[in-house]
Amino acid sequence: MLKSGIRYNLVSTLDGSSPGYLLDNTYYEHGNALGGLEGNLFIYRMDIDFAGTPRYPDHVAGRLEGSEIVRTGDHVRFRLIEENAEES
Repeated sequence: MLKSGIRYNLVSTLDGSSPGYLLDNTYYEHGNALGGLEGNLFIYRMDIDFAGTPRYPDHVAGRLEGSEIVRTGDHVRFRLIEENAEES
């Protein structure tokens, strides 16, 4: 579904915020690679507590459903918006 070389901003359907983006199945926040898509799983490697335990079991922070990522736990949806589509 995602096109190679295209940046996809994640936009929350809850409040319109955009925490990061996907590019070539790698997820970035503030220019740092923090995870990505592995099949239909959204992997987030950096969200850990003070003991070093991941917030998300096995780092699975969500699932790709169509053109949205649905976050594990609270089920907040993030639309995948092509960056060029936003500029139109």
